[in-house]
Amino acid sequence: MVFGKIFEFQHRWMNEIIEECNFSAEGLFDDNVHLYSIDQGAVPACMGALIQEGDIALLRTVGNRKRVRKYGMGKLMVWHILAEAQWKKLKTIYLLTDTAEKFFTKLGFETIDRSELPEVLDKNHFVQNVCSQSSKVMKIDVPSWKAEYRDVSVMDRLSDDKR
Repeated sequence: MVFGKIFEFQHRWMNEIIEECNFSAEGLFDDNVHLYSIDQGAVPACMGALIQEGDIALLRTVGNRKRVRKYGMGKLMVWHILAEAQWKKLKTIYLLTDTAEKFFTKLGFETIDRSELPEVLDKNHFVQNVCSQSSKVMKIDVPSWKAEYRDVSVMDRLSDDKR
C-alpha cells in the first residue's frame, strides 16, 4: 500500500473511483486542489482531495473502489491527509457531506452550523455549485488531532482478489 499525491497519468483511475462513488469531478483537477491516493500497485484504490486556503482547508471527495470498501481505507486516507495538514501547519479542516456524517464524527470531526464555514471556503466553486444547501458542515482542529494507528494494516485483511 502506497500513500501519495496523484499524478496526471492517474486521473483515469481517479475518474473510475469518482463514478463508483457518485461524486462530482467538477473542479477536482484544478491547480489549487491537492489529490491523494492509496495505491494498490500503480492503481489508486482510494482517493481524497484537499483545497487549501491559507491555514485552513476544505476536505472533499474521500472515497474508494467498491471492491475495497469496509476495509478501513477511507479512514487511512483521512488520517494521511490530516497528518500532511499537521505538517503544513494548517489550523482547521472543514468538509461538507450528505452521507458520511457518522464516518467523519468517528474520526474526530464535529458538526457545525453552515454559517460558521469561513467565507473563503463558502465562496469556493465546489461549495457553491456541487454541495447541496442541506449538506452537513463539519470541522476538525488539525493541531490537536491524533490518529489511532491500531488498525493501519488494512491490506492484511484484503484477499488477493481485492488487491
